Amino acid sequence: GLFEEALVQFEHVKKLEPTNKIAFNNVAYLHYCLGRLQKAFKEYEYIIENGLMSTGTYSNFVLVLFQMDKDAEIINRYRDIIQQNLGENGPLLRVMYEEALRITRKAFERDDINEETREFNTKKIQGLNLVLSFIH
Repeated sequence: GLFEEALVQFEHVKKLEPTNKIAFNNVAYLHYCLGRLQKAFKEYEYIIENGLMSTGTYSNFVLVLFQMDKDAEIINRYRDIIQQNLGENGPLLRVMYEEALRITRKAFERDDINEETREFNTKKIQGLNLVLSFIH
């Protein structure tokens, strides 16, 4: 529910401010978190094509690509971009993905987790570990 509401609000910001990088990137990431991989993929493509990248754009796009089972060659292309552009953002990204990993692992403690969510989160953990390996 909260992700859906946030998505509505960020979509509204995108309409009001068509160059707002934060809104575009949050929309893409929320689609990923909600399991809407094709929508997230298209959002990240648009972001990259239109220069609307933020600190986590490429690493979040890797999460989507990994979740969609894209081949290693494509993922490694973005790994190289991530590593070339880390600069001062490395520690921030590391903390961000470590926290996402902690939260995703916590989801497995819930009693009401269904098989589809379990599979998505298992793959998400693998993707987060992959992205963390790019950052370290």
